[in-house]
Amino acid sequence: MIERALSALPWIAAAIALFFGAAWRDCVLVAASAWLCIHAFYARMDAGAPWDGWRAALRCWLAGASMLLGAVALLFMVAGVSLQWWSRDAGHLDAGLSVLLLAATLASLGRLGRRVMAPSDGGVGVGVLAVGTAAATMLLAGNGMTYAPCIFAGASAVAMASIGWRLARHEASALVASDERW
Repeated sequence: MIERALSALPWIAAAIALFFGAAWRDCVLVAASAWLCIHAFYARMDAGAPWDGWRAALRCWLAGASMLLGAVALLFMVAGVSLQWWSRDAGHLDAGLSVLLLAATLASLGRLGRRVMAPSDGGVGVGVLAVGTAAATMLLAGNGMTYAPCIFAGASAVAMASIGWRLARHEASALVASDERW
């Protein structure tokens, strides 16, 4: 029961970052929430193993499509700010950093719910590392580098699209092919 509750924490962290990012029109928080979703997916990817190949492939297709859609939405958000269709709601630096700290803490605590950590896991995970990068980006923006959030969000969107494409196209295809061999 506690393990299940802990495994939901990375998803809750992503939802918190997304909520405040959307409310404050802060593309750094929205990009951080996307990274936290990727972190949560990979942290629990093998939770129900062993699976049929087609079930695992379906999960990869859905995750990949979600990442691709999220990347497109994030690019539209960055384009909206860049083209001055709407302005980013500034003035939430301290609150934004607090949200990132809370999200990173929840995502890290969520890793306690895993019984076995893979040796290649790296301990902290890509989501928590991305949240740290997002915090550094917010600090740079607060110190006058106004283009830093757009660079972080744009680079995050490109990386998310690449990860999503790999999951949907390559990993899912390999899982279906492995299921057909048996």
